[in-house]
Amino acid sequence: MTTPYRIGRDVEDRVVKDAFAHGCIAQRGPGSKGFADVIVFAPGPLRGWAVNVKRGSWPGPDERRDFVLVADYGLVPLLVRADLTTSRTLLWQWRILDSSGGMSPLVRAPWDPGT
Repeated sequence: MTTPYRIGRDVEDRVVKDAFAHGCIAQRGPGSKGFADVIVFAPGPLRGWAVNVKRGSWPGPDERRDFVLVADYGLVPLLVRADLTTSRTLLWQWRILDSSGGMSPLVRAPWDPGT
């Protein structure tokens, strides 16, 4: 049986794996109790992402406004949503938050931290 926790954890692990595959470093937040589920840094000049993984719907306006504050610390706030179909296939869906907490258009493609 796949639990909601397991789905979220699987997506977090995929984000970390993809980050390392693109030459970045990444760290999961234990138990998702920090300000982000995953932190990713790219080599070179400081470039990083705070990744918030969602299992279902996108976060509401209040949660987005709180999460976008990571930009004050030089991190790009990135939302990744788990959309699982049959056989636990992960369909990547992600959005970047702007400074007001607004979401970019939905992207249905693997997130590439190398870009």
